[in-house]
Amino acid sequence: MLSNSSLNFSCIDSNVDLYNLFFSIAINILVVVLFLFFFDELVIRNFWAFVVILLLGSVGLGSASTVISAIISKAGMKNSLFTVLSFPVLLPLIFVGIEVTAKALEGEEISKMLNDMQLLLAYSGILIPLSFIVFDMIWEE
Repeated sequence: MLSNSSLNFSCIDSNVDLYNLFFSIAINILVVVLFLFFFDELVIRNFWAFVVILLLGSVGLGSASTVISAIISKAGMKNSLFTVLSFPVLLPLIFVGIEVTAKALEGEEISKMLNDMQLLLAYSGILIPLSFIVFDMIWEE
């Protein structure tokens, strides 16, 4: 039988983080394909900026989901708690993501969207290490 001391929780967190990342990328790509299929008038004028934004938003969504799920994993009322905790954490990502996606759809240059892209990157850059710290602390208890 394995004891708690022999488990490597950072390995579990890496797998959860990767799963959330790939799942959010897959869902976002599916949604984009469905939007392009059902809305004929939707044209992505700056495709590469849109792809970068999609990837940065997916990484932010996946890392935020990992942090929140680690916090909720030890709670009693798990059903409604994810929604309540994720709303304020994901709100900056949603606002910036909507704004910069609209700019990419309108065809603005990447240089005009650079600040928003840096904000999306910084958001993920903060949440990914935070997920490792929080996940280890919670699972060790």
